[in-house]
Amino acid sequence: MPNVTESGSEDDSYDPAEDKMMTILLELQKSSKTTNKTLQTLQCDVKSSHTTLETLCKDMKTIKGTIMNQAKKIDLLEKKLEKVDYSQTRQTAEIAHLKNDIIQLKEKGNLCFGKISGANVKKGDTKDGIRSAIDGALSLTGLTADDVADVNLIPWGTHFAVRCKFQSPALVGKLLRGSLKLKNSNFKVQPDHSPEQRAVRKHLVTCGKEILADSTTASFQLKSWRYLVIKNDAKEVYYESDGNILVKANKEWVLPKEARKNVLKVPLEPTGALAPTTSQTS
Repeated sequence: MPNVTESGSEDDSYDPAEDKMMTILLELQKSSKTTNKTLQTLQCDVKSSHTTLETLCKDMKTIKGTIMNQAKKIDLLEKKLEKVDYSQTRQTAEIAHLKNDIIQLKEKGNLCFGKISGANVKKGDTKDGIRSAIDGALSLTGLTADDVADVNLIPWGTHFAVRCKFQSPALVGKLLRGSLKLKNSNFKVQPDHSPEQRAVRKHLVTCGKEILADSTTASFQLKSWRYLVIKNDAKEVYYESDGNILVKANKEWVLPKEARKNVLKVPLEPTGALAPTTSQTS
């Protein structure tokens, strides 16, 4: 637009810079309005997000409380389950123990009997001949012929073993404990166990070897025919078997007070790998 001077005449000069400046100012004004609207929208979004976050925090607290309550319930259930498992384990052990009690009572008459294999005997030998053939085994284990009340031959693989009836169970225990002294001889000794007792004993030996497979310091020992004792330094762990399963045994089962007073009441088995392994085939 032409400018008008004080004298009324028009100023024909035109400044494009001013026009450009006005255009920029108008655009900035429009942009400012748009920015304000955007900021208002963002403020609304922030408020909405803040409200949502507060809601989520409340929900998280509720969820956390629920999780903690469920965790407590799970802990209680696990403790109850442990008690049930322990109870079942103890019941299994007691059942195995009672089974063996019945077997031991049934075989009580065999406590005076022991077996000697490796003797030079044959079918048809007289009693005196059989006694003479086992003199070496008796002598090495600290026994005499007078300690043996009777002798009989029993099949033993392709040969015969001698089933000896001793004067007392204590003498059978002495024979078995003396098995180490027979190491360099042909003789081997065993208690006179029934098939059920032999099955239990065999299972105990197998379990003992498996338990000690990775140990260089521990050892195991059989007590009677039904108990396994794992020894590691000064610690002892006691087990019992029914021929199929191995369960932990109470110490008082393995070493009752009566047995401590009279350790010869129930004969002991030889220790670990030195325990006799010959099996009766008949």
